[in-house]
Amino acid sequence: MAPSVPKRVLKAFGTVLRDRRKTAGQTQAKLSDRTLLSRATISDLEAGRQEPCLGTLLRLGRGLEESAG
Repeated sequence: MAPSVPKRVLKAFGTVLRDRRKTAGQTQAKLSDRTLLSRATISDLEAGRQEPCLGTLLRLGRGLEESAG
């Protein structure tokens, strides 16, 4: 079993995600449509309640029009 990510890191990630989404002019619902992630998942990520997997990170990057590599 992989070690879990510290809560403070998840909170910091969530803050960055929310800031990027708002800067991109997207609502949680719009980002949900663009990434095929549920709005609840995006909400949980932004609140630091959920740890994203690699696939989720890639979807978010594409949904926010960021380069993944």
